[in-house]
Amino acid sequence: MFAPLSILNEYVEIEDPQHVADKLSISGTETTLKRFGTDIKNVKVGEILSIQKLENLNLCKVFLGDTTVNIITSASNVYVGAKVPVAAKGATIGSKTIDIKTFKGFESQGMLLSASELGLDDIEEGILIFDNSVEVGEDVASLLDFGEYLLECEITPNRGDLLSIVGIAREISAITNKPFNFSIEQDLPEKVDIDISIDTQGCYRYVGSIVEDVFVKSSTLWLKKSLWKMGLKTISNVVDITNYVMMVLGQPLHAFDKDKIGNKVVVRQAKQKEKLVALDKKEYELDESIMVIANDKEPIALAGVIGGLDSSISHYTKNILLESALFDPIFVRKASKTLKLSTDASYRFERGIDIDMALKASIFALKLIEKEAGGKVVGYNEVVREKLPVKKFFLPMNDYVRYTALNFEKEKISEIANKLGIPHKPMRCGIEFEAPSHRYYDIDSSVDLIEEIVRITDFNTFETEPLTLLPKPNDKRDYIYEIKNKLVANGLKEVINLSFDKIEDYEALGLEKPTIEIKNPILPSFRFLRRYLTPSMIRLADQNVKKHIYDFAVFEISDIFKEDSQSTHICILLRGHKRVYPKTKWNINHIKEIVKAINKDIMFGFSSFSFLHPYQQGSLKFEDKDIGFFGVLKSEILQDAIVCEFEIPNRAKYREIKEISKYPPIVRDISLIMSIDFDVQKLIILIREFFGAMLENILVFDFYKGEQIEEDKKSVGLRLSLRALDRSLEDEEVNVLIEKLLERLKEEGVELRFA
Repeated sequence: MFAPLSILNEYVEIEDPQHVADKLSISGTETTLKRFGTDIKNVKVGEILSIQKLENLNLCKVFLGDTTVNIITSASNVYVGAKVPVAAKGATIGSKTIDIKTFKGFESQGMLLSASELGLDDIEEGILIFDNSVEVGEDVASLLDFGEYLLECEITPNRGDLLSIVGIAREISAITNKPFNFSIEQDLPEKVDIDISIDTQGCYRYVGSIVEDVFVKSSTLWLKKSLWKMGLKTISNVVDITNYVMMVLGQPLHAFDKDKIGNKVVVRQAKQKEKLVALDKKEYELDESIMVIANDKEPIALAGVIGGLDSSISHYTKNILLESALFDPIFVRKASKTLKLSTDASYRFERGIDIDMALKASIFALKLIEKEAGGKVVGYNEVVREKLPVKKFFLPMNDYVRYTALNFEKEKISEIANKLGIPHKPMRCGIEFEAPSHRYYDIDSSVDLIEEIVRITDFNTFETEPLTLLPKPNDKRDYIYEIKNKLVANGLKEVINLSFDKIEDYEALGLEKPTIEIKNPILPSFRFLRRYLTPSMIRLADQNVKKHIYDFAVFEISDIFKEDSQSTHICILLRGHKRVYPKTKWNINHIKEIVKAINKDIMFGFSSFSFLHPYQQGSLKFEDKDIGFFGVLKSEILQDAIVCEFEIPNRAKYREIKEISKYPPIVRDISLIMSIDFDVQKLIILIREFFGAMLENILVFDFYKGEQIEEDKKSVGLRLSLRALDRSLEDEEVNVLIEKLLERLKEEGVELRFA
């Protein structure tokens, strides 16, 4: 947001621009000081005395007040009597110095300049034409206010009130103790019977005003300069006025060609597959979630976003309907996101405008239209569907002291509230206040008032004090941080996906569908909170593959949502090669190693997910509870990819401190034969249960199928490490235990292999 000092000074006195910029930054609005315009020297206003055609060029004789020069231009909009910016020999534009050049045998003693050559944005092509009232020979840099200070403010999303000159002026007034001079004459035009109806919950108020016999033309210089300083393009006087009012008051306006739209205006939701060609000359297909302005036949504008091309203002327009409305931010945001279309108007409506500004802005604009475009204001009509309720809050004295550690000074708080335009009433034990119309969507609680008071008081006035309370330990956060470090150490990179999902992705994978639907989704298709992380991770991987990124290992840690619970999941996706040289592909064992690195007590079991390879998948268990799955994705879903997702167990369940035995271990290797279908994981569990705490470690070191054993059997080699806490184990004792273990395993059909 650019705020020129020349316009700001109409509402608040600014003596030291740099001081004001610093104060705004300290109070929460990052602000830098800039200069307006291009660095030009010796560029003057000239008047064209005559024009001679040279095929596709024009040789212009131009009077500069003290001399006459001949200049050749290819611009077609020049005419005798036009007053234009002239850069004669020796003038500079930025780092460029103008010199004499020859075209078709004629000397050109300089340049006639366009708006773009001066660093300005004008819809009209060709040479910049000044008003007739401009004096010949005047310095163009001075005429265009080049060098004027601008405040460039970075506006946070909650401060929609600062997206206007008046809003910034009010803020400056509060932080500098300078009077805020703002008022709009309530000189209402006649109320007339304009057929306006509101048939949607997304519009609270609509003001329509009619002006007849306007003269649409290029704007006068003061209006052009004002828009250029605020970073806008100039179009025509009527359109420029609507943009000027939006920038000054923060209220977006739109002007329709009344003769093109008829006599009826309806604010409604679009019908499915209705279409509109907007001012950007693009055709948009609409749906029922998008709010439109329509006549009795079709949409003529996207409400709060952009007007329609067919009903737009042109140089042939004679009668206009001026729109000023209060739209619900959620409805405008939905249309903007759905259509991927952001405008200056939607940017303001989405953040919340002054809820009482619609009629005031209309009056302000109508006076400017009469002044700049002539015409007669016929009258206006205002339709109010719903008046927004007053938002009242009470700030107790104790809360203020508790939050700020400052004394509760009613007079000082009242003074700051007055500066910020916050209606309030001091009471015996606190202050009752209302959210002002310009901060209606921002101030929602008494804490917000405390923030405003402290912000204007200046954060630098607070003394630095040590914390009186130690922060509460966050075991879960620390554990997640440890997990992330382990995953990064294993070569994985963290990703963050949206917390919203498409239900179609769950149907495609055969996963249990999400059930928690978002009331106002950012995008219509992403309307459910995630039940799993896997669908969005697969979607991310697919996008990478489409961009020719084939080898990657990523993880995400985020919350998932069920009807009655919320838990933290981790999802890992490995694709392609782990190493480029020597080439090593990710495989199912890598994912197991990563899971064990996270928590060695997680066990593996069987699973039957339809989107995973039938023979390369499994379940993850922790304390006999299924917590997730892992496996190779089917190639039709994503090629060469392995995915794993599970709920992160509570830290307390696995971080048990155990005494380390000072006695040596005894290691035994045994080779067992079992049915080919016997689960090795089950075998390990049986052995752990048999030995209990004595079993320090168990390792599968061999797996065999083939000759020397029956066709329906397999051989598994296990290495057992046994150690006692209170004594050295004897070989005889261990041999007896092994014999008893083999007897127990024989009951399960598992026998010792002898050869």
